[in-house]
Amino acid sequence: FFVEGDCAAMILSEVERLELLDHGVPVEVYTDPALKFSKKTYLKFLRVLQKKNLIRFCTSVKCRVGTFFVKKKNGTIRWIVDARSTNAQFREPPGISLASPEALGRIEADSSRELFTAKADVDNFFLRLRIPLELSRWFALAPIRAGDLGIGFTDDGPVDPDTLIYPCCATLPMGFSWAMFLAQSV
Repeated sequence: FFVEGDCAAMILSEVERLELLDHGVPVEVYTDPALKFSKKTYLKFLRVLQKKNLIRFCTSVKCRVGTFFVKKKNGTIRWIVDARSTNAQFREPPGISLASPEALGRIEADSSRELFTAKADVDNFFLRLRIPLELSRWFALAPIRAGDLGIGFTDDGPVDPDTLIYPCCATLPMGFSWAMFLAQSV
């Protein structure tokens, strides 16, 4: 699946963003210490993301994000992007419609007929939704040397081994304020 939409409509104007810089408190994003302080661990993590097509590489980006993990109920881990710095530069997303337990409790049915219900959960749904390059540039992880991962070509063109490149989210990141709205629009 591909997320489509006008990225420009989501982003604050340049004037609004500059005003935030003048009056706002800078956001320091959080990155898991195991990734932040161990190049070997960080590169291993990036190789996993690269193999799963969850990242793309760029030399020109709009914003840096952090990354960490939380444990899921089933014991596996969920990858989270600390996108507070990006979110601060985007407009508030429109509201979304989700059924609450209270709404489900108000369902009325004819007692003479059988009522069927179902529940579905798409495994790692956000990670299945590819985002456009323009939006990926707002979700740049810490840069690396292109040669560290054997990268010779990025979305911005060819690079030398010593060029600093940014791994950017290629799928809809958990932690992005617009993620639920965009996921519902697919």
